[in-house]
Amino acid sequence: MDHADAGVDDAMASVCVRRYPLSSALPVYANAWRMGSSHSLLIAAKGAPETVAMLCGLAPESLAEVMAQVGAMAQRGLRVIAAADADWADDAALPEDACGFGFRWRGLLGFADPLRGCVPDAVAEARAAGVRVVMLTGDHPDTARNIAAQAGLSERPQVGLGVQLMALDDAAFAGAAADIDVFARVRPEHKLRLVEALKRQGAVVAMTGDGVNDAPALMAAHVGVAMGARGTDVAREASTIVLLDDDFASIVRAIRMGRTIYDNIRRAARYIIAVHIPITGLALLPLLLDAPLILLPLHVVFLEMVIDPACSFVFEREPPAEDIMRRPPRAADARMIDATTFASSMGRGLIAFMAVLVVYLLAGRNGLHSSQQGALAFAAVVIGNLTLILSYRSGGNLWQALLQPNPAFAIVSVFTLALLAAITMLPGPSAWFAFSPAPLSWLLLATTTPVAVLLAADLAGRQLSRAKAERRGGGVAAN
Repeated sequence: MDHADAGVDDAMASVCVRRYPLSSALPVYANAWRMGSSHSLLIAAKGAPETVAMLCGLAPESLAEVMAQVGAMAQRGLRVIAAADADWADDAALPEDACGFGFRWRGLLGFADPLRGCVPDAVAEARAAGVRVVMLTGDHPDTARNIAAQAGLSERPQVGLGVQLMALDDAAFAGAAADIDVFARVRPEHKLRLVEALKRQGAVVAMTGDGVNDAPALMAAHVGVAMGARGTDVAREASTIVLLDDDFASIVRAIRMGRTIYDNIRRAARYIIAVHIPITGLALLPLLLDAPLILLPLHVVFLEMVIDPACSFVFEREPPAEDIMRRPPRAADARMIDATTFASSMGRGLIAFMAVLVVYLLAGRNGLHSSQQGALAFAAVVIGNLTLILSYRSGGNLWQALLQPNPAFAIVSVFTLALLAAITMLPGPSAWFAFSPAPLSWLLLATTTPVAVLLAADLAGRQLSRAKAERRGGGVAAN
């Protein structure tokens, strides 16, 4: 009986009696079917064209023709598999693997798997951020090369083949891992070895995958990223992150978000270092000058009502810097706050304290009462605090930060300024803080001095950085 002429009832009654799954040794998937009332089994197979051709024992001229067709289809970006079938007696024992069947060649199947429209832009953004994108696929080399070109993945046209790579020694394999961006006909062990080679070279490796064969590489990578929609349970369990939309662009968005969060945490840490310098100085200053204390528990609570929201809300809601995806990745062992950054934050805090000291000393020298002198110094600390928040935001400088919208900063600033006006200008609230209202001209001086001093320091620092950059540029040009 010819299986092609089997009736609908027989087809509906077909039963799969054995499956031959894909393996690293034989990339072919085959099933043995009992077709209705037939007295023989139908063995249907699909897989890599060169492997299926080998199982079918094609003549050299037929094999050359098939591989030419495969190459032509692959160059169009199609994913190509071959199909074959075989007959087997129903009462005969089935072989242990698919090599035991005498397959008949049935033809080629080409599948179009077009890239999502967002992939080229996402790849370009990742590369601009210093992220190297490497393709590992089981497809034909020409298919891989075509898809890589569509995605703009690399300017290097070389495609590495998994079998050839595995024949290399460790040194040669490491060189291939560093120099080749597209790998085709790769198997699970190839993916695992590539991930391990990249890790040994000092790279932070993120691996994406959706199949069972991706699980070893997903577990070995620093960050395993599984596809949540079409990924297998094994791939999801082996991964660190699961994408709900199976979109490569989501990985790039996650990189951008991670860099933004890191930047904002770093800003908050630098701000905390700087802001405590003027506060500490104002606490110690009366002791050094044998004057009445300025900072009492209520004052510290007020200051914390500014510092805590700044760290929890203002910096957290800072938008990403314009160049955040044009920076090279930071070193894996880089400190968030290194010695230079710590010294810079301390220096900015000292500048803010100098502004407070100037206000305090001027008020005392001009005969203002100690309660007024304390109110003016406290006002200078609060305004200096807000100016420090502004200076550490992502605008790049104080003026740009003012133009960069941040509703949380606006709320904190309005709330702080309203309370500060009440405790420095109204008799009742002033008494709660052991202050007395100071003349308006002195309040104006106390509130503008920290802003002016920090702004001048910011401008001077930028001029110095620009001059250093120009000198470095001139030196390079001279060479």
